[in-house]
Amino acid sequence: MGRFNDVAVSLRDAENPLDSPDTFFEHFSIPAFDEGQWPRREQGASIKSIKWQVPPRVVLLSKLNPEIERVWLADVGSTDRSVCSTEFLVLRPRPPFTRTFVYCAARSQLFRRQIEGLVTGTSKSHQRAHAGSILNLSTVLPPPRLSEAFDRAAAKPLDRTLACQRESRTVASIRDTLLPRLISGELRVNDAERFIGRAV
Repeated sequence: MGRFNDVAVSLRDAENPLDSPDTFFEHFSIPAFDEGQWPRREQGASIKSIKWQVPPRVVLLSKLNPEIERVWLADVGSTDRSVCSTEFLVLRPRPPFTRTFVYCAARSQLFRRQIEGLVTGTSKSHQRAHAGSILNLSTVLPPPRLSEAFDRAAAKPLDRTLACQRESRTVASIRDTLLPRLISGELRVNDAERFIGRAV
């Protein structure tokens, strides 16, 4: 056994999107998680507070109302400008542990029971766990060979989950683009089929 801080480091690179008002950011927020775990694409001018930068290959873990499991396998490309609410911890795995291990550890029953015991605050809607206390929680530290075996078994299903989410976002975007035009008669079904074929 060890501490969660032994498997992940919490990144705290701040960014103020208002400094880049015309730039589009992938915004990982609590509402975006609750509405389907898709970040919202928003201009910097519309994001009104300081955020944490979200680099590739990290896990986001919510401190807010920890009885609600909000653990986000952030799907971020190397060229994306991505930020998240400061209600999240931005967790980068410490070698030899991987993002897969950090994600699964943060969703384990042991971890969830512990984090729920860290709550502070009297308002039900604004209960939080302190970042330092989360990083100090107990967690299993498997030997490297066992950790590698676990990663080989678990990484592919998680990668497939992310791929399915991307496909779903593409289909939803096509639907939102075409449906109003089909309903209004601006676009015919045959035209829509050709558009879909080019998009996918």
